[in-house]
Amino acid sequence: MEAAHQAQSQHDKRRKGIALVALIGIFGLFAGTLAVAGGGGDDGETIAGAEADGENQSLVESDGATDGSEVDPGGADGSGEIETDAGTDGAVVPAIPGAAELVKPEPGASVSGETECPAEDGSSERTTSFEQAPPMCIDPDARYLATIATTMGDIEVELDPSIAPETVNNFVTLARYQYFDGVPFHRIVPDFVIQGGDPVGEPFGTGGPGYTIDEEPPTETNEQGTLYAKYDLAMAKTPAPSSTGSQFFIVTGRTDPLDGDGSYSLFGRVLPESYAVVDAIGAVPGVGPTGDTPSEAVVMESVTIVEADPSTDEDAPAGDVDSTEDDAGEDGAAEEGAGIEEDAATDDDAASGEDPPSDEGDVTEE
Repeated sequence: MEAAHQAQSQHDKRRKGIALVALIGIFGLFAGTLAVAGGGGDDGETIAGAEADGENQSLVESDGATDGSEVDPGGADGSGEIETDAGTDGAVVPAIPGAAELVKPEPGASVSGETECPAEDGSSERTTSFEQAPPMCIDPDARYLATIATTMGDIEVELDPSIAPETVNNFVTLARYQYFDGVPFHRIVPDFVIQGGDPVGEPFGTGGPGYTIDEEPPTETNEQGTLYAKYDLAMAKTPAPSSTGSQFFIVTGRTDPLDGDGSYSLFGRVLPESYAVVDAIGAVPGVGPTGDTPSEAVVMESVTIVEADPSTDEDAPAGDVDSTEDDAGEDGAAEEGAGIEEDAATDDDAASGEDPPSDEGDVTEE
């Protein structure tokens, strides 16, 4: 009897042992499942993080952030640079379909402190960065002619210190420092303006010489009853006052957006023998979201300044309108309210479309 009891006891212990082993096995299996799930969770977080980064990446692309991600070329400035470093890792701005590759010239020297007047023969070292605006380096009572040599021909311009002495002085000084050499017209708006004068901006249209000067806008209307006329030479700027730098534009058609603003410094006029060159440049098709990114690169090879012989006054002075010109308003290609502002990159962003020109941007515009 006792033997039977012992046998039963051992049998019960074996059953309990088996049950315990099974229980431990089940627990181990469950714990393993938790471990796997936990490991998958970590991987999932990494994946989730990557997904979040990917989401941010697309936001960064449209924002043009500073982490080197690619910048959406459809920004307000419509600059369309093919390769613009948006950060420190050499990221490249995607090309706008059909846009010309606008090559930035090598940077020139930098001037610290006061700016000295350059050599009148243009032999001074090429300089593209200044801390201060130049002193008066021209004779305000003299006449000056500028030859803008471009890859599509020369543009002869008469500068008029009598209406804008500070602006003419600024332009002449920069030209004699070879500031404009190798700089493309980064903005071409059909029947409105061609704009250039930025050798340093990233992207084009956002740079300047390192200083700004006050505006000298026209104070009287021309014989057409407008402030600006086709073939006028004026300075771009941002919407802020005293924001004129180095970017300039030549009017190629409609002027009502400029007249509506009236704040752009008018300081010269293209001579009749160069109208055809200006027309040819202005006819270069624009592409991109705002339609003002050139499809063909037109580059200023040099800008040469000479003081005109005061005994001759054959050329029409700046501001006079050739009676044979088409009415600037007939073409009507520009949008109402457009202007010329420089792409202020945060800008400046100057308005899209045919905004007038801006110096950190476009004619408001960018």
